[in-house]
Amino acid sequence: LKVLSAEAVDRGPLHLAPDDMRALGVDIEVVDADERAAEGCELVLVLGGDGTFLRAAELARNVEIPVLGVNLGRIGFLAEAEAEAIDHVLERVIERDYRVEERMTLDIAVRVGTDVVNRGWALNEASLEKGPRLGVLGVVLEVDGRPVSSFGCDGVL
Repeated sequence: LKVLSAEAVDRGPLHLAPDDMRALGVDIEVVDADERAAEGCELVLVLGGDGTFLRAAELARNVEIPVLGVNLGRIGFLAEAEAEAIDHVLERVIERDYRVEERMTLDIAVRVGTDVVNRGWALNEASLEKGPRLGVLGVVLEVDGRPVSSFGCDGVL
């Protein structure tokens, strides 16, 4: 079992330290949350809310490992399962009785003139906001390198 030591975004009431897990007989390896942390995993199982899911997706994306979210948070739009179904979910994972569903992501490039000043990606949304003392933003939205819309605004989601 490989466990990511990523900073928890949603903290639940139960915290099991790696040594506690080893005392229960679980063979566990704790790895740092770097860009290749999920390498070698079959899937990343996320127990938490949307913030935890997004952080795990960021770690799994670089090595193209599927992510399965079990919502332990308040809202959990991104999770596929709720905490009440954890037993069933784990049975299906152990039996390898699941289907990987491809999800679209957004690649984001922020340009000033012709210079790319920032790059990123988004799973569910991206936010662009003007800085203090800046005037109206001139935004050009492109899909696959083709301009779709342009407008002036204070920000866009």
